[in-house]
Amino acid sequence: MIRPIREENISEVVAVIRASFLTVANEFGFTEENCPGFTAFATDEYRIRYHLMVEQRPAYGYFAEDKLVGYFSLTKPENNECEISNLCVLPDYRHKGIGEELLQYALEKATELGCMKMNIGYVAENIQLRKWYESFGFVHIGAKKFERFPFTCGYMEKQISVEEEVAVSYDGKIFVPKTNTENGEVDGNTVFEYHQQGNMAWADYSGGEVIKGHLLGTVNEKGELDFYYQHLNIQGQMRVGVCHSVPEFGQNGKLILSEKWQWLNGDRSKGASVIVEK
Repeated sequence: MIRPIREENISEVVAVIRASFLTVANEFGFTEENCPGFTAFATDEYRIRYHLMVEQRPAYGYFAEDKLVGYFSLTKPENNECEISNLCVLPDYRHKGIGEELLQYALEKATELGCMKMNIGYVAENIQLRKWYESFGFVHIGAKKFERFPFTCGYMEKQISVEEEVAVSYDGKIFVPKTNTENGEVDGNTVFEYHQQGNMAWADYSGGEVIKGHLLGTVNEKGELDFYYQHLNIQGQMRVGVCHSVPEFGQNGKLILSEKWQWLNGDRSKGASVIVEK
């Protein structure tokens, strides 16, 4: 169970961070003599108390039967960016999905704080850790060597908010339906060709049960679409409806639109669909 860290948890937090990062120190040969500033050696109650009580960082722990076994904290948003700090899990509790659960929770909390980007620093020589973060969409953006450390500091980031990512225009993008409810008339054979000018968006579409269709609407600051659509189907019927679309980016970087719509003629039923960028 994940829950907020309180002042009374500080000594436990220190113990978990030190024990967790000690495995990294042992793997790469860091000691208190050659790397006194490394997390496994430099973390103490004063530092964590300062983070929690003075900086008021949001901090959370994973508790297994009231025992703290995992931890992370977040810096508060600056320039709409957050940094996750000291994400760790005790060695005996690894490979149970706890790290993934903590990371996903951190991303959710960062989004609630208004962050549009998550940053993280790591030991650049730790290729296994880098690959783990990359599996969650983090991108390596650089590295720097400091004289006080016997390792290279690596830096990664992840875009976590639609507001930033949908800065790209819908103009010229082509979409095809992936799923649709049974009362819908577009399918995988229907092709949408989108255009955008300012906050106005429109598209022509055809294929499958649709002979020819057109939609027109607006794009808000989050990249969400509100539009009316109309088309002529293969039965010779004119169908009209209204739709709200919410964008997100897939792992391949392509847009995915999750849509909720309603017919404004015929049975006036509601439905939901997902269309993906080609």
